[in-house]
Amino acid sequence: MIAAMANHLLQSTLFALAAGLVALALRKNHARSRHGVWLAVSVKFLVPFALLSEIGSRIGMSLLPATPTPAHPATIAPMFFPFPAPGGGNAALPVPTSSHALTTILWIAWAVGCAAVILPWCVRWRRMARLVRSASPLPTHASGLPVRSCEWSVEPAVFGILHPVLLLPAGLAERLPADQLEAILAHELCHVRWRDNLAGVIHMVAQAIFWFYPLLWWLGGRLVEERERACDEEVLRQGSDPEVYAASILKACEVCLETPLPCISGVTGGGLAKRIERIMTGSLGTGLGLGKKLLMAAAGLVAVTAPLLIGLLNAPRSAAQTPETGPPPAFEVASVKPTTVSVNPGRFTAMDVSLKMLIQFAYGVKEFQISGGSAWIGNDHWEIEVKCDGTVTDSHRKLMVQTLLADRFQLKFHRENREISVYALAVGKNGPKLGPPKQEEKKRIFMQPAPQGLKLVGIRTTMQSLVGFLGMLLDRTVLDKTGLAGEYDFEAAWMPDETQAMGMRIVGTQTDRAGPSLAAALQESLGLKLESTKGPVEFLVIDYAEKASGN
Repeated sequence: MIAAMANHLLQSTLFALAAGLVALALRKNHARSRHGVWLAVSVKFLVPFALLSEIGSRIGMSLLPATPTPAHPATIAPMFFPFPAPGGGNAALPVPTSSHALTTILWIAWAVGCAAVILPWCVRWRRMARLVRSASPLPTHASGLPVRSCEWSVEPAVFGILHPVLLLPAGLAERLPADQLEAILAHELCHVRWRDNLAGVIHMVAQAIFWFYPLLWWLGGRLVEERERACDEEVLRQGSDPEVYAASILKACEVCLETPLPCISGVTGGGLAKRIERIMTGSLGTGLGLGKKLLMAAAGLVAVTAPLLIGLLNAPRSAAQTPETGPPPAFEVASVKPTTVSVNPGRFTAMDVSLKMLIQFAYGVKEFQISGGSAWIGNDHWEIEVKCDGTVTDSHRKLMVQTLLADRFQLKFHRENREISVYALAVGKNGPKLGPPKQEEKKRIFMQPAPQGLKLVGIRTTMQSLVGFLGMLLDRTVLDKTGLAGEYDFEAAWMPDETQAMGMRIVGTQTDRAGPSLAAALQESLGLKLESTKGPVEFLVIDYAEKASGN
C-alpha cells in the first residue's frame, strides 16, 4: 500500500508539473482555461494511473487472450510504477512484524489527519446550511437563481451544488447602488453556470485524502484565484464598468466576512489586491487559438490513454489454454472428487492434492509463484484418477493436466513478472571445483544422508539441473550466473537449517551433527557461491477457478 501511494503521488506530481507548463503557456489567455487545467490536476489525485492501467490490462486480456506476453512492458511499466511493493509479492518471504506495525501506525496517522481536515469543514457546512434555511427570500432573482437575505454578515456567495442559492447579507441590497448590485449578481451567476461549487468539492475531497501533501494546499489557492479571476473577466466582458465593479467588491469587503469554505463561491476571495488591479486595468485575457486548443486536447488525451496503453501492452495472455496450436491433449477418462485419501504412488493417481499442487505440477512452478484465487485452492483436497495411453511422456502428461484444470476447475490465470528476492549461483573467486563426468553413468542429481547431515551428489549434471534442484530445496528461484556449460560430477556435504524443509525431513531430529551451511558447502566443495539478490520471476496470477463437481 505504501509503494502504491508513493507511485501515485509521484505520478500526480509529474502530472502537476506538466499542467503547470500548460498553465504557463496559457498565462495570457482566459483564466477559465487555466482553472480547468488546475482542476484536472486535482482530479488526477483522485484517479490513480494504476486504475487506468488495470482497466487497460483487463481490456487487453479480453481482446487478446491468446497473445504471448510482450517483452517491453517490463521496461515500460517501471517508468510509471518505480516503487515496487516490498518483497515483490513473494509469498515465501514473510513481511516482518515491524513492517506491519509501521503500516498500522501510518494508517492511524492518516485517518487522524483526514478527520482533522474533514470535521471542521462539516461543521462549517452545517452552519452555512442553517443560515440558508433561516434566510429570508428576496424579490430579486438573478436569472432564476433564488436570492436570500441572512442576518449573518457573510459575503455574497452561492451555496449548494444541485440547487444553488445566492446568499446576501441583510441590508446589502439597500446599501449598494443598482449597478453595483447587478455586477455582484453577474459574478455569482458565472459561478453557478460553471459549476464552481462542484469543482470546489472535488478539490476538497482530494485535499482531505492527501492532507499531508503540501502540493494539494497550494493547488487549492490556485483554483480559488483562477476561479475568481475567470468570473471577473466574464463580468467585464458582459459590459460592466470596471470602476463600478471594483467598487462593488470593495463595498462587500467592508461589511462582510469571507465565506468559510472553498466550495462556496463568493465574490471577495482570490487575492483581492491583484484582482482590483486587473479589473481597473481591464486585463481580460484572450481566447484560445486553434493551436492551444489542440495542445490541451492532446495533453488530455495522452494523460488518459497513456496508462490505458501501458495496461493494454502489459496485459498477459490468458493461460487457461496451452500455447500449442490445435486441440490441447486430454485424458481419455478423468475422475475428480474431493477426498482425504493419502498418496498412492503406484499409478498415475493424485491423492489428497489441492488445486494449487496440481497447478505446480502442471506448470512447473513453486508454490510461492502462484498468487490470487480463493483460499480453497490451497485448502481443499482432491483425488484425481486418470486413464491415458501408457506411452505418454511426462511433458505430455503435464499438458493433459493443464487441459483437465481448464475443463474441470475452469482455471483461468495470467502470467506476470515480478522483481523479488532470489538466489544467484556464480563461480567463486578461486574458480570452480567440478569433476569430469563419468560417461558410463546415468545422469542424475540427488541427496543422501551423510555424517555431516546431507550430501548433494551430481552425476553428469548440468548447471541448469543444479540450480533447478537448489531452487526446489530452498523453495526460491535460483538463477544460473556461472556461465558454465557441459556436464559435471560433484559432491557437497552440509547440514540443512529450518529454511530447507526438504532437507530437514531427511535429517529429522538429528540436528546436533556438525556441518557447514549449504552456501558454505557449495563454496568449499564446488567453488560456487550462492548469493541473495533481486531478479525477475514469473508468477501465475489466478483470475478465476471453481470447485470441480465430484464424479
